[in-house]
Amino acid sequence: MNNKSKVLFITHHFLHGNGGGCFASRAYINAFASIFDCVTLLYPYKEGMEAQFINPKVDKIPVSYDKPKALKLLDLLLGRIHRYTNIKKWIGERKFDLVVFDTSLVSFRLIDYFKRLGCKTIVIHHNYQYEYFRDNTKFPLSIPTLYWCKRYEKEAVCKADLNLTLTNQDIELLKEHYDDGHAVFAKLGVFEYKADEHKIKEYANNTHPIFAITGTLGSYQTYESLYHW
Repeated sequence: MNNKSKVLFITHHFLHGNGGGCFASRAYINAFASIFDCVTLLYPYKEGMEAQFINPKVDKIPVSYDKPKALKLLDLLLGRIHRYTNIKKWIGERKFDLVVFDTSLVSFRLIDYFKRLGCKTIVIHHNYQYEYFRDNTKFPLSIPTLYWCKRYEKEAVCKADLNLTLTNQDIELLKEHYDDGHAVFAKLGVFEYKADEHKIKEYANNTHPIFAITGTLGSYQTYESLYHW
């Protein structure tokens, strides 16, 4: 790939606010935008949740999911787990060299489509998704959620040209549960996007350390990680 390659970045996270997934996704989007001249972004949208702090050169395509709750539940049961199922509606006749799926969830049933078009594919795993949903999804929704999670996470690991993770532990877990011996992994890690560099310097110069908790305390992994502090 060179900086003239055309990149499609598809994210599952809303890009408005201060959640941990939101911060990480914005950082990754802007990182790709700093490398490639042409980046198109598909992102979830609802009123009042406009994308924030995204490099202005990124071509942003908001995708709404305006369905009654009953139809959303039906989608989950049938494995229509993301809003990008009709991908041609959103990208039209655009051609891409590289497609980046921000979480394995949004790669489900799309990764084959783009590979047939000759695109290189990357999946960014924010965690071992099955474990996350097992800890944070309540019964009875946990049954279809975990069933489909195992399907799409395995598909992503086995079919992506490159799997990127935040930690080495994620690599170990994904390999243990899904790797068929051909998957390619690398640790991407977590980093700040440039828009917040001045804030980092302010925090570093403060004599009293400041901790920012950006995840919901309704998630097991978030409050568990706070105990040792």
